Amino acid sequence: MKIMNKVMLLFVGVLLVLSFGCSSGTNNTTTASSGAFIGGTKGLDLSFLSGAPPDSVFDNNYSFSVNVKAENVGEWDVPKDKATFTMTGINPSDFGLTTADMTKHPDDDLSKTQKDPNGNVIQGGISNIEFSSLEYASSVNGQVQFNLKAEACYAYGTKTQTQLCVAKDLLNKNGEQGVCNPNEIKNVENSGAPVQVVSNSFHESVIGSNKISFDFNIKHVGLGSVYEPTSACNADVNHRNKVYVKVMDPGLGQLSCSGLDGGALEGLVTLYNGERSVRCTLTVDSDKLQDYEKVLNMELTYDYKDSVEKSLIVKQGS
Repeated sequence: MKIMNKVMLLFVGVLLVLSFGCSSGTNNTTTASSGAFIGGTKGLDLSFLSGAPPDSVFDNNYSFSVNVKAENVGEWDVPKDKATFTMTGINPSDFGLTTADMTKHPDDDLSKTQKDPNGNVIQGGISNIEFSSLEYASSVNGQVQFNLKAEACYAYGTKTQTQLCVAKDLLNKNGEQGVCNPNEIKNVENSGAPVQVVSNSFHESVIGSNKISFDFNIKHVGLGSVYEPTSACNADVNHRNKVYVKVMDPGLGQLSCSGLDGGALEGLVTLYNGERSVRCTLTVDSDKLQDYEKVLNMELTYDYKDSVEKSLIVKQGS
């Protein structure tokens, strides 16, 4: 009996091992959540490579490099000529550099993070930007600390998707509920980006027998700074906190939006305290008044600045 029990225990143990092996394979594919986009609140993710810069260097021509890793974790492509990396926090001449040496472009385009047809996440583009041959040319007493900062200014954007409700009887005169509700807050999906349409802010309302309106809030949700598109992150007040908004016409009738500087369906908005509201009105053509939902797409574009910083200590050499 004891031998039989041992055999049974061994058999069960083998089954458990095989089961664990089958369920814990080496597949490293990341699967995104269901929905239109992967999401997130970042564009480029910046970091210094380990040891570049080092925590400390010596004075009198101790050579070192600064290497910035930039990974596109959002869902908007960044061409290499639309991204500029600048090193600040030090006087270039103190470290054997010129002003031109402090600015660089990535060698490759930074492609967006995206889903494949099966819903798996494809990693975005990665580039290493190197500032080489830094040498503190003078001498120090004891040590001195610098706050080394790498800034990235790049063109970015956000894609937004929601669904409008259209009904044959918008005023609900017959008292029958259609396939959707034209008087409610709608769910909004945003691509991964630092400026977004706030999901619980998109409110559709009926304002006539063939008219609906919708309003929504645009919000800066990232940790960097927002600038007008093509401004190269110009810090002038006329370029800060500006986003270009484009509402795609769903083809249901006459659509116009207020609050867009430049047109009925697209134009600049200025964010105040990081946020701005837009309101649109849609007059639905009579032959389009049926019970259904219609996808509404919007696009936000802007220049964006992110940064990463680290303390650099220059020590007195022997």
